[in-house]
Amino acid sequence: MRYSPEIEQALVDAIAANPDREIVLTDDCYWEGIDTPWIYVDQQPVRLVVVLYEQIIGALPRGAGLARRPGTHPRNINPHLWTVVPNTRARAFCPKAGHEYGPDDWIEGVGHRCQACKAERHLRDSPADVNRRKTHCPQGHPLVRRPNGRRRCLECPREQQRRYLERKQSA
Repeated sequence: MRYSPEIEQALVDAIAANPDREIVLTDDCYWEGIDTPWIYVDQQPVRLVVVLYEQIIGALPRGAGLARRPGTHPRNINPHLWTVVPNTRARAFCPKAGHEYGPDDWIEGVGHRCQACKAERHLRDSPADVNRRKTHCPQGHPLVRRPNGRRRCLECPREQQRRYLERKQSA
């Protein structure tokens, strides 16, 4: 497909008619293996969704980029279904849980750190908390506190020693 002002106007009209609908172009509009259509503006390749965003919504902030929202089609070009991110490589959503990143989730020089995931981690017990509550070894023997403050099972080493002596005597 050759991109023209008529095609551009038809896309803008289709998006304006229903801004919540995904717009997916035909397969011949995409390069092989790339799900985002690119067009040339002033002899420079630019993603079509960026051009449509600037025409329909407005100019992107300097250095900012667009990221596809989760759950939308990979080839969607409707700019209303994309999210503005701080730079062209940033994500719009947390890859682990799908939380939308807020402005305080961006750390300059580091990238995104999901504050919602961090809060959820603090609500859960740490491995140390889980181990602290243990009163018996995996075999069910009670744990005894040693003088240095650590806990230890007394029965497991005795059983292990007994099995060793039995193997040694039978050999």
